Amino acid sequence: MNSHTFHNIGLLLLLIVCIGLAACSGPGLRGGAGDRAMPSSAGQGDQYARAAARYAAQARQQSSSQKRDQLRMKAATAALRAKQPDQARQLLDPIDAEQLDAADRQQYQLLQTLLRAVSMSPEQALDIVPPPAAGTPPALAALVWKTRATLLFTQYKYIAGIHDLVQRSVWLLDDNAVEQNNRLIFKRAVEAVGLGRDADSPAARQADTTTLGWLRLAAIKHDGPSGGAALQQALEHWEKQFTGHPATATVLANQFHYQPFSSPQPRPSMRGGLESGPIVLALPLSGDIAEPAKAIRAGFEMAHAGDDSDRSLAVIDSTNLTPQDLLQQARNQNAALLVGPLQKDKVAALASQAPNIPVLALNQIHGLSPPPWFYRYALAPEDDARTVAHHAADQGWHSALALVPEGDWGNRVLDAFQTAFAARGGDLVASARFATDHYDHRAAVQSVLRHRGTGDVVFIAAQPTHARLLRSQLRYYRAGDLPVVATSNVYSGLPEPRKDSDLDGVEFAAVPWQVSTDADLQAARLAAEKQAGAAAQRFPRLFAMGIDAWQLASRMAQSGLESGMTLHGTTGELAVEPDGRVRRYLAWARFDEGRAELVSPAPNNDDSRAAAAIELPSVTDTDTDTEKQHATITRPVDSEQSETRRTGPAFGPVYDDESSDDNTPAAATRAQDAARPTDYGPVYGD
Repeated sequence: MNSHTFHNIGLLLLLIVCIGLAACSGPGLRGGAGDRAMPSSAGQGDQYARAAARYAAQARQQSSSQKRDQLRMKAATAALRAKQPDQARQLLDPIDAEQLDAADRQQYQLLQTLLRAVSMSPEQALDIVPPPAAGTPPALAALVWKTRATLLFTQYKYIAGIHDLVQRSVWLLDDNAVEQNNRLIFKRAVEAVGLGRDADSPAARQADTTTLGWLRLAAIKHDGPSGGAALQQALEHWEKQFTGHPATATVLANQFHYQPFSSPQPRPSMRGGLESGPIVLALPLSGDIAEPAKAIRAGFEMAHAGDDSDRSLAVIDSTNLTPQDLLQQARNQNAALLVGPLQKDKVAALASQAPNIPVLALNQIHGLSPPPWFYRYALAPEDDARTVAHHAADQGWHSALALVPEGDWGNRVLDAFQTAFAARGGDLVASARFATDHYDHRAAVQSVLRHRGTGDVVFIAAQPTHARLLRSQLRYYRAGDLPVVATSNVYSGLPEPRKDSDLDGVEFAAVPWQVSTDADLQAARLAAEKQAGAAAQRFPRLFAMGIDAWQLASRMAQSGLESGMTLHGTTGELAVEPDGRVRRYLAWARFDEGRAELVSPAPNNDDSRAAAAIELPSVTDTDTDTEKQHATITRPVDSEQSETRRTGPAFGPVYDDESSDDNTPAAATRAQDAARPTDYGPVYGD
């Protein structure tokens, strides 16, 4: 055993203690009278060893496999407390994780993670103890955040550690535990200021507002006036700047004998649904992306009007609002739920604030460590790419050529397709990127066709105009016999048989709202076109997104969203993932005589669960190098020199710049397509 082993057992001691406690009282974790056999002192190694032996003996006497495995995990916990990792491994070895229920499996996986961590340096251990997913039971999530903070503090990464303790507070269900955590945060913040890592240091440039508040307050304690009117004035100024900060609960009174004029914002609860209050929809209803946003609003409001919900609806124009302003406006309306924002940068900034209102954001962020009650739904192009990859593999195609647009959007789609295709035994033989600012794609087509002899299918991710041109150029270079599969972007949603005849034979992932033959859905489409007019006709996918956003919001209001929950949506079968993302499983369609015809509907609940079970790292786990450079991270990523967080690029374009003064035969087609929103921009989950 190397020199890191016992050092890290000490670092993770609190987590191990609380696993045992969580077994008694934590949500989803169970315990019994036998828990009292666990020694109360962390230094009594012999007693922990004896406790492990008692739990192991009780496990051998159990006829119930569930109780036997629970006792084995208690024994393994005690063995780790006794600094006996080998014994803990032996106790866990007989457990079949596949037979455990979700709560026990989470505890088992956490114990296995700890076993790996105890033999590592703090830096290595931090890498394998990631932030908890949104669906993690609160007790375990709080413990993981505390462990991460401890590991960060041992590396003198104070601001990152304080951030993780701030995140921990969100998950604590007991007010006394919150108060204790706040005291610890303040203590660490004072230490950070003493080390020169205050709110004005480079390490704090990307810190969230709550963390900055702790650092500013710690600076008053460490460097500010010792008392009298000057101290009172400094604290009043701090409170005006950080009104409602968690420190106003008890820290100000205990540390400074100061009585605050504000109090901490109440924390959200999703038990049995939402509290009373309206659902607030926040969209950029003025400015450059107003028209697409209005289509989402129209779908949302139509679905709300057709529902039996007695929830009122309020709408906010978020165009010029900061995340703090947006939250304040939602609080002013006593919002039970905030739906939005739409822009990626605002979603990232809002997540970093750990909002005290449940949120259904309308964009995805990769690399996000979300707070609880923070869900994300968007028309993510990765969902399309996975659907296409699965279909290609199901058809027996094993080698793919790919044509995607230049830029981050194309990289993400290609990465998702390649990962999903590989998971089904396929191989991406060659890929090329085409520019979207012109219409001559010969170089890209010729590049992939050099590998024509080894490719048996072509994957295209493109807007309708580019897709038609790519298909025509494939035919020109005598590759018209190669099957072509595509993302849903190839179909505008409007019947244009003359133009789309160029796409005959192309099969694509499809949004059910656009291609479904279901009578109820067809009737809803007709009603939408009559009621919403241009919004439903010009932006059909975004209109459908609004409908599904209401469905998700309504379910959140009634009973909350849980990991694994599925809903029939107009944009696909919707599945809630453990990290709070809502993933879509799409329908499948084919162009025939210029018309999009449904081939197979979106998978039902059982099918989507089965698909999720057999794959597949999430997009966050399989980011390309390019994407990692642009991903938005909501926790600090530290180095020896600084503690900073990477931030992504600003919200991208919403419209393709397809206008042109040329007189080529495609000019008329381009002019019409230019009026449509591009999927290469942020509205579609970019």
